[in-house]
Amino acid sequence: MISDVKIKFGDYELTKYMDLTSAPDFELLPSISYNYTNIANTFRSDSLSYNSELREIELEFVAFTKKFKSFRDELNEALNTYDGGKQSTQKLTFSFFEDRYWNARVEGQTSFKRDFEDINKIYVQIRFVIPDGVAHASFKRKYPAAINENGALEAVIYNNGTTAVPIDYYINHRHENGFVGAVSQYGAIQVGNEQETDKGILPSKTIIDVKASDKTLDALPSGGGTFTQNEFGTDGAWEHMQNGNRHFIKLNQANTGKLISTWHGASKRMNLLDSNGDGLSDFTVDLRVFFLNSNAQQKGLMQFLLVDGTGTKKVGFSLDKGLSGNNAKLRLHTGELEGFIDFDTGANDLVDYDHGQVMIEKTGNTLTFRFANRTVRYVVQSIEKTKFTSINLLSATLGKSDAMPRLCWERLKVIKHYTDKNADIPNRFAEGSQVFIEGKTSKVYYNGVQIPDANGSKYFKAPPGETKVEFYYSDFSTPIPEITCEIEEAWL
Repeated sequence: MISDVKIKFGDYELTKYMDLTSAPDFELLPSISYNYTNIANTFRSDSLSYNSELREIELEFVAFTKKFKSFRDELNEALNTYDGGKQSTQKLTFSFFEDRYWNARVEGQTSFKRDFEDINKIYVQIRFVIPDGVAHASFKRKYPAAINENGALEAVIYNNGTTAVPIDYYINHRHENGFVGAVSQYGAIQVGNEQETDKGILPSKTIIDVKASDKTLDALPSGGGTFTQNEFGTDGAWEHMQNGNRHFIKLNQANTGKLISTWHGASKRMNLLDSNGDGLSDFTVDLRVFFLNSNAQQKGLMQFLLVDGTGTKKVGFSLDKGLSGNNAKLRLHTGELEGFIDFDTGANDLVDYDHGQVMIEKTGNTLTFRFANRTVRYVVQSIEKTKFTSINLLSATLGKSDAMPRLCWERLKVIKHYTDKNADIPNRFAEGSQVFIEGKTSKVYYNGVQIPDANGSKYFKAPPGETKVEFYYSDFSTPIPEITCEIEEAWL
């Protein structure tokens, strides 16, 4: 039997073998109810409500086939959409409603009966339930935003259905942007922060963070480097040391110096140039060391330097025990002068096991050294604009002297500070990126990854008729974002 009406449930055509025996009821309106108030024995209608939930469409068919069993199994498979503990919905379509569909599932009693007198005649009854109670458009309407007569970016949405529907937004960024706002008379949505700027001082950034505890300090390149004297030998070896829950790298083998009377040991170095070839001007260096001898005859040197590209400007410190006894010097290298602090290696609060925290800060021409509770500050005009390009550290012994056993480095962290007030600040929405706001779920996606919206966002729908939506964005975002609104109309 060939039906003049085509009905499909999902991908299955119900009318392939069956024809309707009665016209289905599509209900002109959903269930309507009034709320009444009794005032002075008179009932007055106060409000009207629609109940469009769980609408039903019942279909009755007749089929002529000799394949009773196989046809039943085929129909059973098509109608059974049980998935994950419940019946999922499928699109239910009718050829005389060519522009819409219903999200439906089978509920209640179904019937598949053979005629008593004609064994090839089968009667089928199916009850479909529409959980959301509406018919949906089979295509989506797109409404691109454009600049209106008031200079605002606006989309005018026309909903030709009979019920309010969610709005999806596609925002393509043609320039960096800090936020997007969508505003109508029904509500407002915001994603991002309207206070973001495109120019200003970049936030400080950690560019080095290495530790002996995770062996990232051990992995730094060894040998070579630039120090206060070119004659220092740097071809010695390091070893890893653990004391309790603390880890260090320390001098293992000093080898011989270039001159037998000079310092020689092992070095580490690191390049400070960024991807643009720019060095480090203003910074904070945070590190921890441990400097200790076992007897008075041992000698040792620990040196840490930031050096410019010419090798002439050197900023950092040295721990220097070049004589017998426990007397040592903490030398401060400023790029010009050298200051020093005398200390006793056996009793000090600078670089012993319980201390050893060192911080070096440079801001403009101001250089600050902090060792535990000791702070020394210099103003050095010649290094104000210096770009430092490398970090160099050394543990060494002097000539043939026994090396101090505790020439130890525990960690090193370098933070780069920015001072350019007109630097290009990367914004949260990059050029070429897309933000998608899904109206149905009230979820926001940035390049496919879900992100939060701003607190207080009130998602709104497009009711039947015209809805105007104005869009807001960062004033530096030029060219402006391309925004398209999309709706799927629906009918009660």
